[in-house]
Amino acid sequence: MKNTCLKFKILIVLFGMLILCILQSKNVNAASASISASSKSVSVGDKVSINVSVNAMAWNVKVSGSGVSGSIVGGNMENMSNKSTSKSYTLDTSKAGSYTVSISGDVTDANGTNSGVSDSVTVKVSEKSTTNTDKNNNTIFFVKLILRFS
Repeated sequence: MKNTCLKFKILIVLFGMLILCILQSKNVNAASASISASSKSVSVGDKVSINVSVNAMAWNVKVSGSGVSGSIVGGNMENMSNKSTSKSYTLDTSKAGSYTVSISGDVTDANGTNSGVSDSVTVKVSEKSTTNTDKNNNTIFFVKLILRFS
């Protein structure tokens, strides 16, 4: 009886270990690159940051577009694993218009798989709206003041 119970417990433990081995999660080492803007709709003169993020073991990413250009080249050959990095650019918003900034190039993941990357972001810059609210409020105040003392 004891021998059968012991065999049953060992069998359950072995079965549990087999299930754990099958369900063991794998690390996903996919490389990626993306571009984003701090704001996609601004007025002339507002500050806009264009952010490029890379997660890869090696990368060669070119940044180009309206008023922004550069490249991000690098790698993590020391550890042979993916590394995250980012770089920010300031968009020139001195004139109204639509500005598109793109990334292109390639990234390599920790498994050695090379992938092409291509992405873009568009920022719309509009003229600053002019309001006469302060001027109108001052005029109304002075008219009321004059009427009060008349």
